[in-house]
Amino acid sequence: MPFKIGGGNHIQQYDIKNGQYCDEEKNKLNSEDKNNLVLVYYFGFSFEDYPFHFPTPEIHDQDYYDIFVKFSRKYIKNLLIDPNKMNYLLTFKSDGDKSSYFIKLGYSKNNPYMLLNDIINNTKINSLTFARMEHECLKCIAVTILKGHKVTSVWELQPNFNIRLITMIPGGIK
Repeated sequence: MPFKIGGGNHIQQYDIKNGQYCDEEKNKLNSEDKNNLVLVYYFGFSFEDYPFHFPTPEIHDQDYYDIFVKFSRKYIKNLLIDPNKMNYLLTFKSDGDKSSYFIKLGYSKNNPYMLLNDIINNTKINSLTFARMEHECLKCIAVTILKGHKVTSVWELQPNFNIRLITMIPGGIK
């Protein structure tokens, strides 16, 4: 079987007739990445000696996503939050309005940076868990405490270990 570069820069065998990766090869790579991730995460071995890859839907399974996100908690570099997201969260919308919740907590459009700072300072990175893979992006959720109230924050985990805020869900996931 011929080879081609797959997700995560894996070199994989594929079926020349349909262009699909060989299941045996995908399972081998998933298992190898999972083992290497466990060795680095739980036993402290180095990335260089035991390389693994950012989760790829075509290769990795649910267990790998879960372990990868737990591993990532240690290495989160930055919480990326578009300041315009605060205006969005604090603006009334007729369908699925969240603004009234945040306004009741004391946040306002007059000082959106108060909400921004509270999200940055009160997001519990150690609670970050895998939610779903969407359009090759790893969506995760974390607990954020805003003025004593639990809010679920939805993040996109990036390959460079930055996380980008997607949205906030008052009270948690329904």
